[in-house]
Amino acid sequence: GQLLCRVRNLSTNTDQTLALIPQVEALLVTYGIDNDSDGFADVYRTVATVADWTRVVSVNIRLRVVSAEDALAEAPQPYLEPDGAVTTPADRRLRRNFATVVALRNILP
Repeated sequence: GQLLCRVRNLSTNTDQTLALIPQVEALLVTYGIDNDSDGFADVYRTVATVADWTRVVSVNIRLRVVSAEDALAEAPQPYLEPDGAVTTPADRRLRRNFATVVALRNILP
């Protein structure tokens, strides 16, 4: 339920896992592929399915944050998954989705 990163403590030479941004429950990054060379993304793909990185013209970032405290809502609050499916959680935390698309300026005509 959190976006984590691993850091190295140089004084003890040990690794630690820390919450990079607390309460980030989901993060999805997809890449806009320009298939017809018009400068606009025709389809968005995950990193594993990008075949030609020279055709990437934008990045779509979606993230879902969740409240730190439970029982803030009267009943479980359904939310949308990145694929459009509706999920009803077992808790009563509040969630909110954020999304943005960033054009890669060095690629645009």
